[in-house]
Amino acid sequence: MSSHYRNAGVTLLELLITLVIVAILLTAMAPGLGNIVAHNRVDSAADTLTRALHLARTESIQRGHRVVTCLSESGSSCNPASPQKLLVFSDSNRTGEPSTPADIINVTNIDTPAVRISYNRPYLAYAPTGYAAGTNGTFKICDISGKGEFIIVSSLGRTRTGRDYDGDGIVEKTPGSPISC
Repeated sequence: MSSHYRNAGVTLLELLITLVIVAILLTAMAPGLGNIVAHNRVDSAADTLTRALHLARTESIQRGHRVVTCLSESGSSCNPASPQKLLVFSDSNRTGEPSTPADIINVTNIDTPAVRISYNRPYLAYAPTGYAAGTNGTFKICDISGKGEFIIVSSLGRTRTGRDYDGDGIVEKTPGSPISC
């Protein structure tokens, strides 16, 4: 009686074909994955910023005096030129800067190499009513890939994000006003 056993492994040719197919699929998916990562970075920065703005507005109402949010380099004073942190502080003396370290309510790190945040004013101040009248404006969040988002603060102190009004994949502040990153 002779019995023949067959080897159940894969051949080198089968392995190479499988690797080529996997490489082709990964190459085809790479641009889409890059867009997803960029979109997630922008969304994460927008969420962090929105939470800080909500905190500032809530604190102004609870404390009964002005609370300011600004972009900061050091976390102890406003410096929108090279922002690395988002500073929320009590501004009862209305100077637009924290008077003492005790005035600082929250410091949020926004320093990421891929995302840049800017604001079209020196700071955003919330009145005890929760209004941002006089300092309302727009935060712009840009990823290095060119993806971006607007966080728009109304004079009532409410926030909203920009929208893609024309369906071209680019966020706009108002119809016909696309973000440029």
